[in-house]
Amino acid sequence: RAAAGPPAVAAAVPGAAWHPVEHADLRFVAPALWDTLLKLQPLAARKRRILADEPAHSQPAALAGLELDGVALEELGLTLTVPGHDDVPLREGGEDEALTAHNLDDYLALLPEVILVSSVKPLLEAFRRGFSKVLPIDCLRLLCVEEVLEMFGSDKGLLAWTPDQLLHAFKFEHGYTSNSRAARLLVEVLCDLPLDTKRKFLSFCTGCPRLPVGGLSALRPPMTVVKKESSRAPTEQQLPSVMTCANYLKLPDYPSAAVLRDRLLVALFEADGSFHLS
Repeated sequence: RAAAGPPAVAAAVPGAAWHPVEHADLRFVAPALWDTLLKLQPLAARKRRILADEPAHSQPAALAGLELDGVALEELGLTLTVPGHDDVPLREGGEDEALTAHNLDDYLALLPEVILVSSVKPLLEAFRRGFSKVLPIDCLRLLCVEEVLEMFGSDKGLLAWTPDQLLHAFKFEHGYTSNSRAARLLVEVLCDLPLDTKRKFLSFCTGCPRLPVGGLSALRPPMTVVKKESSRAPTEQQLPSVMTCANYLKLPDYPSAAVLRDRLLVALFEADGSFHLS
């Protein structure tokens, strides 16, 4: 754990974690936010020194001089909300409260707590109730943290993707075989994607950004890739589509890996949440 930083917060579900949740854990969940908090922490320390050492009449000017990357705190346009989610206040009325030197310490303490604890506590409690209907939740104590992560949220399978592995895990039908050009291009493009985009692909095809224990080969039904044909537009302009409930990817026969990658990324990032009957 980082030696410096905000104090630890309580675990969201007591007994379900192996160590208390700490503010520094934000670096695993939201690395960019954690980097921003690290930049703000020295400003909070300077604020405390100003209040302790400066005479009262000069404190307002000194506090107004606190800047992040050359920009005054009040000019950052931040409010006491989760960045990117203006509808999630860090406290009551936070959406109408601008970040200033006066509430900086509150911001540093509340942001990790909301993201790591209060925002997920209802989800963890619902999981706890549901799991307990099948097995006592204390059964999880038989497992180490790594084993629980492997069951519920491991990325090891995604990081280890290889073209041959994907060719064996995917089922190619209706115009494609594992020897088809499109099949080869698809697995090469998928293996080169960054982790977050691989999760997007899984979510796009299956509705879940994670794989079950056993990886792609354990999907039921198996990931199926079929040839998508349409006379409405040239192949290069068509987007892949899916039947999420069946893990079924409909892929046009793109002429190159570059075109396939471009069309796939458009589908993953621009068509997120789109649902149509076909």
